[in-house]
This record gives sequence, C-alpha cells and structure tokens, in this order.
Amino acid sequence: LVWERVYDSGGGNDATTGVGADTAGVVVANAATGGILVSRYSREGALTWSVPLPGVTIPLDRYFSNGNPAFFPNGDVLIVGQATSGATPDVYVGRFQSATGAAVWDNTYDLGGDEDPRCGMVDASGNIVVVGQAVLADPGRDIFAMKIDASTRQPLWTATLAGSAGSQPTDDRVTSGYSAVLASNGDVVVSGYRFGDFTNGDDILVRRYASADGADLGGDLLDLGGADKAYAAAVTVGDRIFVVGRTRQPGQPYDALVLKYGS
Repeated sequence: LVWERVYDSGGGNDATTGVGADTAGVVVANAATGGILVSRYSREGALTWSVPLPGVTIPLDRYFSNGNPAFFPNGDVLIVGQATSGATPDVYVGRFQSATGAAVWDNTYDLGGDEDPRCGMVDASGNIVVVGQAVLADPGRDIFAMKIDASTRQPLWTATLAGSAGSQPTDDRVTSGYSAVLASNGDVVVSGYRFGDFTNGDDILVRRYASADGADLGGDLLDLGGADKAYAAAVTVGDRIFVVGRTRQPGQPYDALVLKYGS
C-alpha cells in the first residue's frame, strides 16, 4: 500500500463509487447523503481539488464499474449522476477542468421517465456517451444509451431496449445496463442483464449500438441456466470484448464469470 484516503461527510453512509486515472493522478466520485463530492488526488496522494455537487446523487449501491469519472481529450473530467428537477430523477452530466475542478458546464437530460445512469464515457471526438437504466413507458426498467454532442451539449441520439415481456408482472420485466465500452469505431457495447423468469432468474445481455445514429446492431442474450448478470466490460485491441459478472444455478451459490466476445 502506497497511500490511502478516507472520506467522511459526517452525514451518514458514504462510498467511493467511481475512480478514473490519468497521468496527473486519480479522480474519485464520493457518494454521500445529499450529493456527490468529486476529488482529484495527485499520484502521491495529495488532494488537488474537491468539488461538491449538492443535489446530484449516485445511490450508494450504484458502484460504477467503468467510466465515471471519465476524461475528455484535453484532460477535463466527466461526471454523470442523477439530478431531480421534476417528479423523477434525470441524467446529470458535468464537465470540470482538470487542473482546478472548476465547472466548464453541466446539464440534465430527461428521457421521459425515471433515469438511473450507470456509465459515462468520452469518445475520440469528445462526444459523451451515457448508459444506464430507466423506467419509461411501463413500470419495468429499460436500458438506455445516449450520445451527447461535445459542442452543443445536445443529444445526438438516444437508444432504448425495453424490458422482457411475458406472463410475469410488469414491474419484474427488467432490463438493466450496468456497463459499456466503446469499440474502435465508436460503437457503444452495453453489458447488463435481462429478466428471464422467476424459476431461473436473469440472463446476461450484451448489446451493440452504432456510433453514428444509435442503431441497434444486435448482440447476445445468454442464459446459462440460472441467475446470470454482467457487471463490467473491457475492450482490447482488435475489439475483443471481455464481460465479467456472476452466475448461479438453482439452489447453488453464485460463481464468478468471465466471457469473451470477438469483434
């Protein structure tokens, strides 16, 4: 162990829900009651700056597996979270200067329901991609992926994938995007799960969306015979995609899981 830092808001439970690293050090997102605290530390562990974001939340059980914080090509920091401006939470996106933490801009995006962002990324052009889950047209949860223009801060496209249908109660028709990666051409590859049934549980879902317009390019719905979920993903040279999560056969404990997909 080289160094450690502990954050205590003094107001209840706290958790560091995301971390991003660059050549200057690390930026962490600390979730606390009432808001997020974004902090940058040098490689030696010195606190460079901290920016409180009152009213912007990350639920304490929403640990970001990748992409929050993320970095723009010039080093600025991207933070995504939830902000409630009306009856339901919306997507919060903020850009902050790398050296000082000063806000460059922030905005909220309402997709028409209850949005729960899980991952934020920046592509090679500086455009922003946010992936998560939302309650939209029905009581179930749907995957959403949204690409935001770097200059205008307006959505270029939004794609959704509805929760599974069938004979189960609608509030259990769940589709959730936990993580995403960008392919070499900018396509967005989402990993998560889709509700199967009450006997076997969830199935792993991997879905790809076109960089240009968010067109659904298909993917994989994987049922390993039990309760299966994907939590994080990574992409290598050649667009080989690794997905990690867990699987459980009926009556058995959970097992760790690693999947590899070709380009």
